[in-house]
Parts: sequence; C-alpha cells; structure tokens
Amino acid sequence: MNGQDDISLLWADALNEYTKETARPLGPERLAALSNIFSPEELGKVIEDSGAEFRRFRPDKPRLWSALKTFVAPVSTLARIAVTPASVADFGVATSAVLGAAVYLIKVCEGVSSAYDWVEQVFRELHDFTEGLDQYVNVTIDGALRRKIVAILATILKVIGRSEYLISKRHFDAYLRVIFLGKDEATKKLIDDLNRILGSEQRYVLGVTYATAQRTEEIAKTVSNTANQTLELVKNSADRHPRTRMKRA
Repeated sequence: MNGQDDISLLWADALNEYTKETARPLGPERLAALSNIFSPEELGKVIEDSGAEFRRFRPDKPRLWSALKTFVAPVSTLARIAVTPASVADFGVATSAVLGAAVYLIKVCEGVSSAYDWVEQVFRELHDFTEGLDQYVNVTIDGALRRKIVAILATILKVIGRSEYLISKRHFDAYLRVIFLGKDEATKKLIDDLNRILGSEQRYVLGVTYATAQRTEEIAKTVSNTANQTLELVKNSADRHPRTRMKRA
C-alpha cells in the first residue's frame, strides 16, 4: 500500500464514522459549499446566515465564538495552502469537512441552551489538536507529515461527530465541567488511535516541534553559510593586501 492509499483509507474511515454518528454524509456537494472558507470570520458568517437563531451568533455568544475562532484559525490557515480542493492529500477535502462539521455542531445546539456551554468546552479541548497546524505552512510537507496532518484532521472530524451525537441524544450532561476527551470512552479510543499513528510525539506539540526543528536547521545552515562566506572574504582581502596584514601583526 502506498502513502496516498493509506491517507485515503484514514479519511474514508473518518467520513464513515462521522456519518454513523450524525446520520449526515459529508458528500461532494456539501464539501464544495464549504471549500471557500479561509478564515474564522468567513465561518462565522456561514453560521449567522444559517438561520434566524444564529443571526447574532458572534455578539450574542462571545465565549463560544472565541473558542470556535481559536480552534478554527489553524484549520483555515491550512485550507489556504490546499492545492486541490477535491484532494484529501492536499487537505482541501479534510479542512472543508472539519469546518463544515464545526458549523453543524453549533447548529445542533439549537433549542438545547446548555449544549452551547458544552460545545465551547469541546472546541477549547480540540484546540490542542489544531494549534500546531498553522506551523506547517512554513515547512516542507513530506509524505510522513502529510499522513500525520490528515490523521489529526480525521480524529477531529470523528470527535465532532461524536459530540453531535451526544447532544442529539441529550447524553452530553455527563461531560459538563470534566475533560470530555479523557472521560468519554469513545473519544478516548480515538485519541489513543491517533497517538499510535503519531508515534512518540505528543499531539499538542507535534506541529510546533516539527516546524521549529526544521526552521532551526535552516537557520543553522544559513548562519554557517554566512560565516563561511565572511571568512572567505576576509581571507581574500588579506591575500590582496599582505602589507596591511603584516603591519597589523
């Protein structure tokens, strides 16, 4: 199995799990409608245009909007580098699906006022997964890193689907004021599966660690090259002006 096949299987599993939890398939038409969201503000507008209840979503629910905006910002940054919106490997499909799932999770709270507070909590916890994604725009994304990014986005999609299911069945109350991602057995398994894919790297430092290491290496190479060039210039100058060199000695 090649890397592309592996990524496709990861994503197909996420879509199937999301559909099972929400009874809402994220097909091409739904994803196409969400493929032009490239900022939290654009996502906020989609929510506010979705119905009368959400017309003043951002000013009326500032804490939830703050949590959603923080969670979504790195995903939307990654969406801007998507080469082909229809390709999972280029993140277009995956980012559109995650952004769309976030909208649906907010909408399912309609009529369940206590669910809004819980969804705020879910987005704050999910930020652990997204906070490193925007670092990837500054590094070369190889096959191994591409698989990890898709695995992270797939896990986020599954967790959002699970959250929507718990709200629709009114089972979310058990997870108010606790760490949902560690308390709910289904989501705990999702995270365990993700950590196995990521290996020994912690999920919430993966992106920062990878990007920082690569940038540090690039900076070190630049400094080394600059130092070598400076030494070469000094040597050439000394060779051209031997008397000056002797006088200084």
